[in-house]
Amino acid sequence: MTDVHCHLLPQIDDGSQSVEDSLELFKEAYYSGFTQIINTSHYISNGRFRTKAKEREKMIIAFQELLNNQNINLKLYNGAEAYLSTDLPELFENGTIPTLANSRYVLFELPMSQKALYTEDIINQLEELGYVPVIAHPERYDYVKEDYKIALKWIDMGVYLQCNYGSIVGQYRKTCTKNSS
Repeated sequence: MTDVHCHLLPQIDDGSQSVEDSLELFKEAYYSGFTQIINTSHYISNGRFRTKAKEREKMIIAFQELLNNQNINLKLYNGAEAYLSTDLPELFENGTIPTLANSRYVLFELPMSQKALYTEDIINQLEELGYVPVIAHPERYDYVKEDYKIALKWIDMGVYLQCNYGSIVGQYRKTCTKNSS
């Protein structure tokens, strides 16, 4: 089983805050049946979370070595959950933000409460560059909860949608659970 969206790298976003916590979370994932994790800590180009791909890769290599030394057969990969911005295509293209496990797939997050007018333009630009856009947890966005056809339009455009497990089990709110099924 592969986790394609998690925040386990320490002290680079609102996820894990220590090396010890990260190591324990990696072990917990392994013992829960995960064999691969794509580490997708936040990247916000005009915010405080801006750890670049190469810095993330160094952390992943160090954790991979720690896990290997403890016979934890969990494969770690680089990635990011990038926040939508007009420079997003350029940031993926120049390698500032990592793709999912060095693939053509790019995970990005949209504003929670108000739809960005340029969302489809960014999707088109990413696709023109050869990327496959993956929108993070659309079931949590207010405007998608109000009109799920927005998500259907993205699918028609070739976008993949990543749903959070917490939404499926009712962690966020009933509307998230309803929209994730």
